[in-house]
Amino acid sequence: MDANSTVDSAPNVFPPPPVGLNYIAAIQPSLTFLMIGTVWGGILLPLLVALFFFSSKTTRRRPIFILNVFSITLGLFMSIFNAIHAILTPLRPLNPDTALVFTVVITFTPWLVELILVVRLLAVYPYARTPKRTWFAIFIPLILLKIARFVNNTVYAVEYVQLVRNPGSADPISVAQRSWDSHPGTKIEWVLQVVDNTATSLLFILRLKSGLEAPGREVATGNSRQSYASRIKALFWISVSNFVFPVILSIIQLIMLFRDPNFLKGSYIFLTNDYVEIVGVLLATVWASTSHWTDQNSSDISSKSYGGSTAPRFARHIRLNQSETFTNSTRGAGYTADDGHIEMKGMDPQSKIEIAPLESHLEFSEPSVKEKKSGIIKG
Repeated sequence: MDANSTVDSAPNVFPPPPVGLNYIAAIQPSLTFLMIGTVWGGILLPLLVALFFFSSKTTRRRPIFILNVFSITLGLFMSIFNAIHAILTPLRPLNPDTALVFTVVITFTPWLVELILVVRLLAVYPYARTPKRTWFAIFIPLILLKIARFVNNTVYAVEYVQLVRNPGSADPISVAQRSWDSHPGTKIEWVLQVVDNTATSLLFILRLKSGLEAPGREVATGNSRQSYASRIKALFWISVSNFVFPVILSIIQLIMLFRDPNFLKGSYIFLTNDYVEIVGVLLATVWASTSHWTDQNSSDISSKSYGGSTAPRFARHIRLNQSETFTNSTRGAGYTADDGHIEMKGMDPQSKIEIAPLESHLEFSEPSVKEKKSGIIKG
């Protein structure tokens, strides 16, 4: 076999350029993969730090946290792999074994990430508090979708391995190009992915929306109003990150699969969608953890500032969410307080209680100098 036939049988192997130079056409695919991996890898690292920072020891033991960390690890693996190959060997085709590992990872990553959405759905539709008919109607179709996608991805991966290991096959990229054109597994997976992601995300968002619209939620003052607004904002961002962007990219994948025969362009969209799904689910988890962390720390600050069995000597005015002001001159009055409610114990029967439209937070203020001099409040 002569040199010309060797080059023709492996069209993706380019002859080396002069020393110190590279062909732009040869390195363009590797450069594109490098840019995608670098950008998204740079986004994943700070999000991973934020996930650990806003989580507690209890949260870190939950399945959703563990799955998020695992999905980030897969995303970072893809970024590092792209960087190593694109920088060190941009002109060399992938090693078959390396290509198999990378293909399996990027194929199963969307399935794993969307499994996190199902775990989150279990949290808002708990088996013990959801009507059994409703619970089974929600989760049986989702479980069947997951099983169908897993089986389809497994069949595709096995057939891809057989094609790559075939002695008569060319490099892994050429095998992937043939699979892109003829194998039905890719089309089946991406159709099921759109259905799965749409159903899971809509069920989750509708559940959150119904919870926010529960009776009494529309009446809020002070911190309650801020909390309600923050929940609405979080709901919007969760819907965007978990549903809008991934579904749009999945639909673009399908359009390119049926309309554009170029495997590399489809791979760029597919890899980007993998990262978008990882980041979207991670952002939703970070927002939830941030909200929990803020509420917990606010509660801790309140308990440290106002907790105790007896009121401080200067505690005369107590302001609450329901526009109530309690003026107490009893030195040793015990109290308990939380959002919108206070209970006073040991108050003098002559203690004065005032109602006034004051600020909607719990506040202790010391008597003014004028009040002390006038004798209104005595030490």
